[in-house]
Amino acid sequence: MLHTTEKIVTNILRKRIEKKTEHKLREDQFGFRRRKGNRGAIGMLRMTLERILDIDEECAGFMY
Repeated sequence: MLHTTEKIVTNILRKRIEKKTEHKLREDQFGFRRRKGNRGAIGMLRMTLERILDIDEECAGFMY
C-alpha cells in the first residue's frame, strides 16, 4: 500500500513542478521535458549543420 501512495504523491508533485516551471523555459530548451526530448534537439542540430555544410560547399565553388 505504501508503494502506491508514493507513486500518487510523486505524480502530484511532478505535475505541480511542471506547471510552475514550464512557462519559464524557452522553446529551444530540451532535455527531460514532455515532448522536448534530446532526440529532437539532436535532429535539429544535425539539420542545421547539414545546411551550413551545403552553404559552405556552394561558396567554395565560387571561389575557384
